[in-house]
Amino acid sequence: MIFPQTAFEVWGVEDPRITQIGDKHQITYSAASSRGVGVGLAETDDFVTYKRHRVILAPENKDVMLFPEKIGGKYSARGSLSLRPRLAKEQGTCCCGGSTCGRKPPIYNCG
Repeated sequence: MIFPQTAFEVWGVEDPRITQIGDKHQITYSAASSRGVGVGLAETDDFVTYKRHRVILAPENKDVMLFPEKIGGKYSARGSLSLRPRLAKEQGTCCCGGSTCGRKPPIYNCG
């Protein structure tokens, strides 16, 4: 199970979406705090142990799922339209810095 561990998750983690990529399961989830709801990323191969990654999308992004195959040579994700896409991109928290936040819903290229 995944429990809150960072300042971006202090109000909780919820809404996991699981995508198998290779032999790993990539889990995106909503990370809630006073800053808003962002998107965290974890991975597992056994659903017993998890490797936590950083928050990959700044608030107000949610409902993100990863595509299982590369698109144009990069892993991509789809989620709800950010209410503050420019701020997320400027802070370098918009999924590895390669977002196309202007689409509805956006597709994020994650490299």
